Amino acid sequence: MTLLPEAEVMRKELEKEVVGQQIKSASVSSLAVLPAGPPPAEFATALEGRRIESVTRRGTTLALRLKGGGALVVRPGSVATLTRHPVDSGVDEHAEMVRMVLEFEGGGALRYLDAEQNGALRLVTSEEFETSPEFMAIGIDPFMNIATWLEFSRQLVIRNYQLRALLGDETFVVGLGDVYADEILWAAGLSGMRSSSKLSAQEVRRLFRAIQEVLHEAVKQGTGASELTEEGDDPFDDPLANQHLKVYGREGQPCARCRQTIVFQHIDDPPVPAYFCKNCQT
Repeated sequence: MTLLPEAEVMRKELEKEVVGQQIKSASVSSLAVLPAGPPPAEFATALEGRRIESVTRRGTTLALRLKGGGALVVRPGSVATLTRHPVDSGVDEHAEMVRMVLEFEGGGALRYLDAEQNGALRLVTSEEFETSPEFMAIGIDPFMNIATWLEFSRQLVIRNYQLRALLGDETFVVGLGDVYADEILWAAGLSGMRSSSKLSAQEVRRLFRAIQEVLHEAVKQGTGASELTEEGDDPFDDPLANQHLKVYGREGQPCARCRQTIVFQHIDDPPVPAYFCKNCQT
């Protein structure tokens, strides 16, 4: 799945690049449209002539709100990107990944690429987007609805679950995935095997602060392939994308805090894969 920081990067970039643009023409792949939706040709026709008024996000789902009502909903795949480029840009090495192209009256186009083919596109009415449970973030969204420290602490006690598994639970915090669950626990100096109900007040504060800091830093870094890219950039080849990560994917490397070796193992029941430092995450 697309993670929360990636979705927030896409929202910010789309807000700058496509709000106010009128769609001249559209093409949509059958691989991106949900079976319950209209056929791709009908889907594309419904977008033509529409102006994008705003871009909003619910959890990791994006919505391009259209003038006159309705929204184009993009549920990005696990390896997805949105790219702005000239309409005629020559040979495209990622052509097989393109799931949607929107050409604009003012020039240029927006492409949605989905390498794993596990994202989805939908057209919905404004009412459907506002009221449908499937578009509501069911957990805490640190960019949108920041819980108070007291409410956060109360939820930890009520859930009474091991931290690593809890941070991977979408009903607790939206869109952390394995990457940011590991990064947050490292930043907080906490073992993923600790029970959420057994933390001291100081440890709860550290965890609460780590969620904010890690996610905001990820957005600042323009995390991953999902960042809206410019012409000539390869959206799936960014050597700087993961340099800000301190523990995830760094098995055998020295911990940035204590210089002991980072390990990778499955913890919890059922087992959850995790990268962590045994020495300074306690």
